[in-house]
Amino acid sequence: MTTFCHIGMGRLGIAVANAMMLLQKGNTHAFFEPLPEARQKLHDGEFAEMLMVAAATGNKATWHEDIPQGCGAYIITAGKPRTSSTQSKGELQKENYPIVARLAKECNGRLFIATNPPKELAAELLLDGIIVTPLRDCTDNLRRQVWGSEWTIRNNAMLDAKGYTSYGPAAAIAMEVLLCLEPAR
Repeated sequence: MTTFCHIGMGRLGIAVANAMMLLQKGNTHAFFEPLPEARQKLHDGEFAEMLMVAAATGNKATWHEDIPQGCGAYIITAGKPRTSSTQSKGELQKENYPIVARLAKECNGRLFIATNPPKELAAELLLDGIIVTPLRDCTDNLRRQVWGSEWTIRNNAMLDAKGYTSYGPAAAIAMEVLLCLEPAR
């Protein structure tokens, strides 16, 4: 099957990996955390849990100290999350572009980006000659499906109440990645 490299082991990154394992078995999920100061804690906590999810779902999980080469797909969720409905896309893009650009340059397979704001980051990466699939439409479409025309208001209320969103977007992102990699019929 496919080796997926999950770059970034925060709330969204782990939720995406979990959803992907639940949706499809027989794959290898390689995990890499770019923040050196967070690696040990995430290895002992989040990765240990992903080992159990992999075993329960017929997948394999591997830990890496560097971005592994030769993966079929790289999913970048690393970067600073949006934590308030008042935070602008421009502010987030300015903070996350250097992080994402450095990581994207080390990947040598199909590249997906969920780090916010993904469309804007993808456009900026394209100027550097890096082609990525931004994972934004799938999450917005899910929100529209659930909340209709009030999706922005409801999403902002959830963001302000919880401080983050992860499970819904993770499910949409996992489905989108798997659909993009599905062979044409």
